[in-house]
Amino acid sequence: MVPADWPEGVNKKAYGQDSSYDENRVEVKYKSGRRIYYRRNSTERQTHAVNMSMDDRKPVSGTKTEFRVFLSWFEKTLHGGTVPFYFPDVTVRDGKTERLYYMKETPTWNGQGKKEVSFTLEEA
Repeated sequence: MVPADWPEGVNKKAYGQDSSYDENRVEVKYKSGRRIYYRRNSTERQTHAVNMSMDDRKPVSGTKTEFRVFLSWFEKTLHGGTVPFYFPDVTVRDGKTERLYYMKETPTWNGQGKKEVSFTLEEA
């Protein structure tokens, strides 16, 4: 699957990062009560819940606002989060380093003119 690029006309300024590791172990429980844990994957993956502020008033692409461009990209390019995409590394924050992420949870938003959008990134 070919990774997607971030949509043109949508800012890349994420804030309010809340990071953690994905659960990467499987528990095997014996009748005796003994438990053993095994790793699912050889690498530990991190998830990052982030927020973004997007404008929903001024068109940036045809008649679509920044927020509407983002929603269209999520639906038509990411196919609901199944396609990975390039986004600035939220852990390095140098503005130059990009990483490949999946959108682990669908975006949620609130507000009218300015939308506060929240979503969770998972390292690909």
